[in-house]
Amino acid sequence: MPDNGQVQVYSKDIKELRIALGDGGAPEKLHKEGRVFDFTDYGTPKEDGISPDMKFDRTYDLVLGAIDINGKQSHHIPPMIVKEGEWIKVRMEHKLGSEHPMHLHGHLFKVLTKNGKPLTGSPIYADSILLFRGDVYEVAFQANNPGLWMLHCHNLGHAANGMSMMLNYEGVTTPFRVGTKPGNLPD
Repeated sequence: MPDNGQVQVYSKDIKELRIALGDGGAPEKLHKEGRVFDFTDYGTPKEDGISPDMKFDRTYDLVLGAIDINGKQSHHIPPMIVKEGEWIKVRMEHKLGSEHPMHLHGHLFKVLTKNGKPLTGSPIYADSILLFRGDVYEVAFQANNPGLWMLHCHNLGHAANGMSMMLNYEGVTTPFRVGTKPGNLPD
């Protein structure tokens, strides 16, 4: 954000999606082919000890289809298993379908790479990341919140149709079972 003035965030495709942030005069209108914001090189780098080449205790690869993860749906997707205190790296590759805003419950992750390249701007910490077809992101987090947590596409139609899986801590259980006779299916 600038020290003064306004910033406008908008969609090139949908005129109604527009918001002005900050006080003061509006900035000059950008050429219609203006640069798309890229968070991977925005801001100033800051060393936090979390990097793509650090040692991870576990690594998971998730290939995102139209409404599936690794070719499976819902409770048929094996959970990611972690132990408290471990460092986890998750690689998400978007192969098929519309965009997938992937959301991890219970944890913040750091975005390590986009399409094989480390971020060069400020560190990005989030619980969701938007993947477009062809995107590959690597994210990392420390398993520091024991429980049974969902990882799912935040396009709720995708999640309801099977694009959701679990992140389970070793030793944490529940008496409830997914897919049992009553039809207990999370979405």
